[in-house]
Amino acid sequence: MGVDAADMPNQVDFLKVYFNSVEGGDPHDYEGGNIPTTHPWRKVGAVVGKPFWVKRSALNAQGRRSSTAGSLDAWTEFPLHSGLEGKASGYVRILPSSSWDALPDERKAIDAEQVRWWYVTVGDMEGNNISGWAPEKDLIVTRHSPWEWPGFSTLQDKLPLDAHLARTLDATGRATEEETASYAAMIEEAERGPVLSKLYEIIDQPDEKGVRDKKLTPAEFQAALGKPWLAQQLSLLISQHESEWFWKESKWNQLGKV
Repeated sequence: MGVDAADMPNQVDFLKVYFNSVEGGDPHDYEGGNIPTTHPWRKVGAVVGKPFWVKRSALNAQGRRSSTAGSLDAWTEFPLHSGLEGKASGYVRILPSSSWDALPDERKAIDAEQVRWWYVTVGDMEGNNISGWAPEKDLIVTRHSPWEWPGFSTLQDKLPLDAHLARTLDATGRATEEETASYAAMIEEAERGPVLSKLYEIIDQPDEKGVRDKKLTPAEFQAALGKPWLAQQLSLLISQHESEWFWKESKWNQLGKV
């Protein structure tokens, strides 16, 4: 093949092809078992010159082209890089490692330093879907044990029941204008509570002008659950309430005010 001895590497790979002559006669792909003694020749693979990067999806399971017809896109340098251009992710996305590994070939890559890259979809600061490549590096993509409970938030709801009820009656349109005005302080107390404050932060997404309408509607809940990265923010909330079985007469008598 015309390669100088100085260009030959210290190690070569035996490819899974065998022949019956030095000219490469009667080639067969090795699939297991014994190779016939009539085919003593093997194909040797050696890296010569600078390697190229190609899409894994363009190769077969043996790492070769299934057909040499047509051109093959290739790069002299690894084509992916991380930078500050583009929109920033507004939400942390947590996925099990099995779902990352199960991504199709066209959505994962490995660079020369053996860093894995993943093509993922997350949400930007405005609550819109954005997609792009992310390297598995610190502060970008990191791996965690499930025992770390990554991303979870614990909320303690200690609001009185009358505030919850007043806010519910107002939000569902079951309170009159006079009642809404009378319950204004309790409604405001519930709105500023830890649970609703967090729900507003997640679900009340800004419009195209970046303005939040400060409302939690069924349509907004449905829209949030339709976006995996946003629905996950809801699934990571742990809200602690005092059990209704922990009877306190004074607590339940609060409902009589509303």
